[in-house]
Amino acid sequence: MKSLKRFNLLFLEDNETFARHMLELLSRFFAQVFHAKSMKGALELLEREKIHAILSDIRIEDGNALEFISKIRQQDTHIPITVLSAHKDEDFLLKAIPLGLGEYLIKPVEFEVLMASLGRMAEALDRLYGRVECFGENLGFYKEERVVIKGEERCPLTPSEARLLELLLAHRGRVLSKEQLEEWLYPEGVVSDSALKNLVLRLRKKIGQESIENIPQIGYKISK
Repeated sequence: MKSLKRFNLLFLEDNETFARHMLELLSRFFAQVFHAKSMKGALELLEREKIHAILSDIRIEDGNALEFISKIRQQDTHIPITVLSAHKDEDFLLKAIPLGLGEYLIKPVEFEVLMASLGRMAEALDRLYGRVECFGENLGFYKEERVVIKGEERCPLTPSEARLLELLLAHRGRVLSKEQLEEWLYPEGVVSDSALKNLVLRLRKKIGQESIENIPQIGYKISK
């Protein structure tokens, strides 16, 4: 299954026992899992947090999943949504499919079924947010999100760190001189002598010292 570690999930479920077990499991796969017990709470989280996907029970405290999906689609037509239900509701499906329902899972959800569903969610999110560029030892760079994944660790980058990494990866195998990097990173031309060196140091701390090679008197290149 593709990694979900750069993505945040909103989990909408009002059964505390079931929610506790699911949160423990889902937290292994996502960067963050935000839990809401009501539609009102879920909508507030969507306003406040960066949410990439939604997993919701079909029935919630102050409404139902169909009403919730309708509200979501007024603001976001692409976010993947999966619904959980204790039984198959064909009327719900007929109304939800035109709203872009991703998947419909029957409780209790078998582990293999959930893993397969999360795998398809990961594929959908990759299409939305761009593919990973792999480099170094088990490292992956997501340009759109400005995030590097190190195994199971998620490392957000600043805009300047992401730009430096993007340049090095775009010229993989080549040494980029200090002058080239400064010209591309600081087009305004006003930069201190230590600016590039400090930027490289900060990026190395996040992705590993060995990931960027320093070629003395010449410049830098990304490790393969």
